[in-house]
Amino acid sequence: MRASELLDRRVVDNGESIGVVVDIRLEAVEGVGFEIVGLLVGPRKPLRLLGPHEADRSGPWLIDRLQKRRDRQIEFIPWSNVREVGDAAVEVDRSVV
Repeated sequence: MRASELLDRRVVDNGESIGVVVDIRLEAVEGVGFEIVGLLVGPRKPLRLLGPHEADRSGPWLIDRLQKRRDRQIEFIPWSNVREVGDAAVEVDRSVV
């Protein structure tokens, strides 16, 4: 499976839908390439992925305000908490610390 196939896939925790995969966090591994370290899960694609998001950059005030509101709804799920990647959904266990 390609990492890009995870994008927009539904994420489920204990049978409850918690959102969709909006982004994937990778880490460089010497000699291997990259490995997935986690998923960003939210209700929909966050605006910050579509424009400036560095702390020292900002866009128009309206976009900044919308980005901050949507960012509160984004949750990082470590890859170690992913139980299964199915055709219809990604099953996770958020109770694992």
